[in-house]
Amino acid sequence: MKNRGIGVLENSVKNTTSVTVIVEFMAICPVSDNPYSGTMEIKYTPNEKLLEWDSFATWVKGLRKETILAEELAEYVIDTLGTILVPLHIQIKLCIRSAFHLPVEIMQEKTLSERDNIKL
Repeated sequence: MKNRGIGVLENSVKNTTSVTVIVEFMAICPVSDNPYSGTMEIKYTPNEKLLEWDSFATWVKGLRKETILAEELAEYVIDTLGTILVPLHIQIKLCIRSAFHLPVEIMQEKTLSERDNIKL
């Protein structure tokens, strides 16, 4: 999986406290080989960069061919965005619709530590 193509913008509005992006996603379960889909809700507190929404939606659309557990997908997305955006705080929530119509929610979050926030 690649993180290329996710665009960022410089954050010129420094008092933004939270940004929420919701996109549809799809992937393949490595256990059952069945596709699963749902919504991916990203909430983050921006630092110096903002997520460019259209490029992110296109990147997420590219995940539809990936064979990956939903928990791993959540971790991959939050780590990728954390590296690109370096937000003060980031949270991901996956609301999944599986082939068996079992509703599943997965949530992960990370906070930038004070040590990480120091500019050298």
